[in-house]
Amino acid sequence: MTAQISDQVLYRDQTFILTGVKGTELFVPGRHGLNPVAQSTACLRGFFCGYRVTEEGLFLQRLHVGVHPDDKPAVRDGHGTPLFGNAPRYDPTYDECAVYDPRHAPVPFTGSLLIATDFIRELAVHMGFAPAWKFREVHELTFEAGRLTSAQDHSTAMAHTREQRIVGRRLTPGASASREEIEAWIESTFRLDYE
Repeated sequence: MTAQISDQVLYRDQTFILTGVKGTELFVPGRHGLNPVAQSTACLRGFFCGYRVTEEGLFLQRLHVGVHPDDKPAVRDGHGTPLFGNAPRYDPTYDECAVYDPRHAPVPFTGSLLIATDFIRELAVHMGFAPAWKFREVHELTFEAGRLTSAQDHSTAMAHTREQRIVGRRLTPGASASREEIEAWIESTFRLDYE
């Protein structure tokens, strides 16, 4: 297992990492006829997204999808499975990856997203997705059917959470942890849901 490639969110002309999701209808490739294949141990779910938040709402801006080796020639030739009426392009940067750049793909998400930037390197653990409390700047964006209804800066609250989590504690379960504790910790690092 390894750290995972996170989705990104362009908000107020700044790129953030998506660290938490609470809601429904965030973009899922399988709902659009795509079957993501793990690209590497850094992308076990087989895809990652780039979103954009504007006055009009939440949009899918870019999508990287791992494709099966048998489908790679079609993607290279510009004949991959279309999304929103457009065929993907091949990106040699990410092995066996189809890249979609939708021009105007609204995401009808209802719920909240935690987005963060300015990761604190000393808190890095090479497993799953980094939680919001490991970043200096954190915002919670709330949407209704893809429309932004509120935005709150939670950076101060996350600093307090960070202090409580790291005082006298390890960032990983440690050598004395039981198998169940280790498995639960690993599972928690791969979840994006939050309270």
